[in-house]
Amino acid sequence: MKLDLENSSQGGIWKAAAATLAGMLATGLSAWLLFAQEAVTRDEVLHFIQRETPYIEDRKAIQESLVRNHESILRMADEIALIRAQQMRMESKLDVLLGQKGAP
Repeated sequence: MKLDLENSSQGGIWKAAAATLAGMLATGLSAWLLFAQEAVTRDEVLHFIQRETPYIEDRKAIQESLVRNHESILRMADEIALIRAQQMRMESKLDVLLGQKGAP
């Protein structure tokens, strides 16, 4: 008994299996060409870290500067509050003195 693969149901299965395999191979190859070639190597990562280190140091310096500025602003706000309190006391004394001079 001779098998006729083209006319039998098994021939259709083999064609479908071959087409599926070819599609998987083409998809895998396409994915590798598109994505794997864009993968970062260890050397590139090390180079990137070395390049980015100054920015990390700059960030620390900026944050320290912001903390110092915040502390300065708080001190200035306290000083302004003291000056306003002194101004109010002086204005009230002035009002008392002007009231006394204006009295007959």
